[in-house]
Amino acid sequence: MARPRSFDRDTVLDRVRDLFWERGYAATSLTDLEAASGLRRTSLYNAFGNKEDLYATVLERYRSAAKQFRAGAMANAPDPVSGIKTLITDSVEATLADAQRKGCLINNATNERAALCTQTMDFVVANREEFVAEFSEYLRIAREANGKWSQSPEELAVYLFAVYSGMMSLVRSGTEPEVVRKALRVGLAVLDSRKSC
Repeated sequence: MARPRSFDRDTVLDRVRDLFWERGYAATSLTDLEAASGLRRTSLYNAFGNKEDLYATVLERYRSAAKQFRAGAMANAPDPVSGIKTLITDSVEATLADAQRKGCLINNATNERAALCTQTMDFVVANREEFVAEFSEYLRIAREANGKWSQSPEELAVYLFAVYSGMMSLVRSGTEPEVVRKALRVGLAVLDSRKSC
């Protein structure tokens, strides 16, 4: 009979996530993962597969948490536009408040791994499409209620994804907080440029 696992899966994945988030995929060795997780290499392989499989598991778990966070934030917003603005602004402020300036794990994966790994590329494309689909629907609701933009909801959603991703890259690269905030205000100003129907 197989022995039951003697570790908490969520705790291990949290520790491994933080390591990948801080250092990136390439700079994280199997020895680093053993030390962070408290598991021997064989146990890591048995539980999660190889390093690339473990990274994929961490990314998918992060993506699921981010989706739940977005849904909760938008559910509590007074209207879709203010919800989107607050959601993106709060996300940027949270990364600026992080002493390590880690940015967004998925954005980091996009910049580091997407061009090198088909699995990561497929993941980041799916994440982008999910984000754009969600925001497109919120913007469609806002357009029907309060007027329309010259751009379609889908075009605006792609643009907002680019704004969010760009801000995360600025934070990760150590850009001064006020520079990031000013760039974000410019990026979100498009949401105030609606025309009446």
